[in-house]
Amino acid sequence: MDNNIMINVQDYSIKLKNFNINNISFKVYKGTIHALVGQSGSGKSVLLRSIIGAISANNYNGMITINNYKAGSAKAKSSLGFSLNLENFPHDLTAFIFLKILGRATIISDEILNQNIKKYLIIFNLWKHRNKKLNSFSSGMKNRIMIIHALINNPDLIILDEPGANLDSESRKQFNTILKDLKSQGKTILLTTHMINEVKDIIDNFTIMELGKLLYDGSIKTFDINKVWVLITSNILITIKLLKEYNYRFKFYEQNNELLVILENKEVINNLNFILFNNKIFIQTLYKKEVDLSYIKLFLN
Repeated sequence: MDNNIMINVQDYSIKLKNFNINNISFKVYKGTIHALVGQSGSGKSVLLRSIIGAISANNYNGMITINNYKAGSAKAKSSLGFSLNLENFPHDLTAFIFLKILGRATIISDEILNQNIKKYLIIFNLWKHRNKKLNSFSSGMKNRIMIIHALINNPDLIILDEPGANLDSESRKQFNTILKDLKSQGKTILLTTHMINEVKDIIDNFTIMELGKLLYDGSIKTFDINKVWVLITSNILITIKLLKEYNYRFKFYEQNNELLVILENKEVINNLNFILFNNKIFIQTLYKKEVDLSYIKLFLN
């Protein structure tokens, strides 16, 4: 038994309408931010619902535990806060009342609940809308309401399904700051996303799923995401030969006829420029790569 593991998913399998999820295993460690990454329809949300207990263990094979307790049990749920993407909200409830009803399902007192609702409504710039009905809210506002729902009981484990959906860039920055602050308090966070670039600077580890299959599980640092450059030269084939000769980490992105190269600093960039120039190869394009899931998958091959 490893007391440093908050979530343990072992050999998780379930039959779905269009495909099956097969033998997914990963661990989420306490005090970390972990992303479950994959395109829409990859099975992320189904797995998330199994972790929080919304899908019974009777409906899947394998084992899921939270803090060494079986997923869905009362002890597993006691330290859990979660946000799911809801399509339908109660039309007649105000934001404050909606959060209060949800919060009363937890063990915190009404006094603390009211304080926390107010605190997070202010943080997410929704306090002035607290008495408005949810059916008047935009998609982004509804998403923030569900994130607040995940936080109001001050849980040790926070699970968020596509928390960046429908948020503008400024709200995403603010939200990432909130997540980093929660991590500094010792909280554990598991979130899903199909946009790795939105969370690359805050996550510790990530698990990639594609159509129910596990593609990768491990540290984000493995991919040196903030050091990836797109390189196009006057002669790609000779450039590839030189990159191999001088032990650069790179991949040829054949679809775009470009090279993706790990360049750690200006000195390394200058050295590469010198090598290419001495071999009469000229750099036509060199810029930092906006990392996405296709880049990650390219480096997995």
